[in-house]
Amino acid sequence: MKKSMPLVLASSVALAATGAAIAEFVPGPGQPAPQVNTVAEVKTLPNDSKVLLLGNVVNHISNEDYTFQDETGQIRVEIEYDKWQGRTVTPQTKVYLQGEVDKDGPGEDQIEVEVDALEIQTPPTTSPAPSPQ
Repeated sequence: MKKSMPLVLASSVALAATGAAIAEFVPGPGQPAPQVNTVAEVKTLPNDSKVLLLGNVVNHISNEDYTFQDETGQIRVEIEYDKWQGRTVTPQTKVYLQGEVDKDGPGEDQIEVEVDALEIQTPPTTSPAPSPQ
């Protein structure tokens, strides 16, 4: 029996990666942003390359397969159920995906990213302007 899943990806499941693993690629206050790969770039990288993507999970394909999109295109990603941390992710939610390229053949449809960790991008906080004295 095929389960249908709405576009809103409200799969509330646990993330296996620890906060320390997430901290490896999500910058803290005052830290420089890590090198983020684009979908277009990922499609040219060799198999097993480590990547970091920033964009949106826009579609649930089946089981653990999803469509990820950034400003350069779309790619299939495999997000195992234990990689979600009970968070609601919609197509409008910006997320970081850390993982590796998995190429099963020469065509673009044979390329996916196996996700090791997922983190929701938090908007930068702005400090209030100092009050004039």
